[in-house]
Amino acid sequence: MNLRDPQFVRPGMAELRTSTVAVIGSGAIGSVFGTVLHESEHHVVLCVRRATASGHRRVDRRGDVREVTLPVLDDPAEVTGPVDWVLLATKAYDVPGAADWLRALVGPGTTVVVLQNGVDHGARLRPWLPSSARILPALMYLAVEVAAPGHIDWSFGDLVTVPAGPDADRFAALAAGTPLRVVPTTDFAAAAWRKLLLNVALNPTTTLTDQRLTVLGDPSVRSLVRTMLTEVLATAWAVGVSLPSSPVQDTIDFADGLPPGDGSSMFYDRLAGRPTEHELIVGAVVRAADEHGVAVPVCRTVLALLRGLNFAPS
Repeated sequence: MNLRDPQFVRPGMAELRTSTVAVIGSGAIGSVFGTVLHESEHHVVLCVRRATASGHRRVDRRGDVREVTLPVLDDPAEVTGPVDWVLLATKAYDVPGAADWLRALVGPGTTVVVLQNGVDHGARLRPWLPSSARILPALMYLAVEVAAPGHIDWSFGDLVTVPAGPDADRFAALAAGTPLRVVPTTDFAAAAWRKLLLNVALNPTTTLTDQRLTVLGDPSVRSLVRTMLTEVLATAWAVGVSLPSSPVQDTIDFADGLPPGDGSSMFYDRLAGRPTEHELIVGAVVRAADEHGVAVPVCRTVLALLRGLNFAPS
């Protein structure tokens, strides 16, 4: 497969400004990025696990409906050469499962955008890529949910934060004209920990209570969230990350502004019967706290509960 082949080129494409884009992971995030980049006349293909997977996508952004049919590949052996961009939109724990796709798609001119949770995007991905590969971590402030197979509800947000530099500028140009807003930052570590604060506030609470964001209205849950965020903040300081003057309250205020009927990525994974990314969210806090001697008893307890929720006796 070569994305410049005629079968993937639609009439009217502006060849000089289009790029070849492979999206690994066809869930909510991968579907949104694939859809809007396809609409901007880039050559996009979805890399999937099952030969029966459909490329039809319907993305509903508060009544603004985008409906496309994307080319689909289910076998890395079909790839005949590297692409300009790889968007890695699998769950973080599925990175090893994407290794064959990465080997087939990544070349000297490829930039791999990591559309995943966590604070260690580059370190997580580096073992699976050649040393020359460019990695661009991305933090997404998008509320998206798979409402039905191929149907994505996009209820909130458009911000994608990336570390400043030439690759960030190129990625912003790639997304120009789409509903996505790519914003570079000169302090990506601080941005990643700010996003981790939000993930810690939303993901464990919705997952463990089996409720959507309305659960944040419960005073006991809100108190738990505040305590967890205080522990995350202390850990960030110990790591050497500088955060704004009131990150705990800022995070709670941001969460209060989200649609109360939304869930979280871990909540959606739980609904779908998938493992959750607790190790990349609460686990990241506990590991950093242990390394720097910070006491995080509440985060440690919540992590134990999440591990128990995912426990499968052998």
